[in-house]
Amino acid sequence: MPILFLVGAFWHQFMSAVSSNIVFSILMCSVYGYVLTYCLQPFKVSLYHQVKA
Repeated sequence: MPILFLVGAFWHQFMSAVSSNIVFSILMCSVYGYVLTYCLQPFKVSLYHQVKA
């Protein structure tokens, strides 16, 4: 984000870029989680595997 300040972005442009990046990351991570769960189901892979010490 320092690039935004170097090119002369205002604080509201900076906050808009940061907040949209956060929202996009959250949405993409949740979509990835659903896809991963869907792809693992046919193979009967457990999502949470505890290792015995």
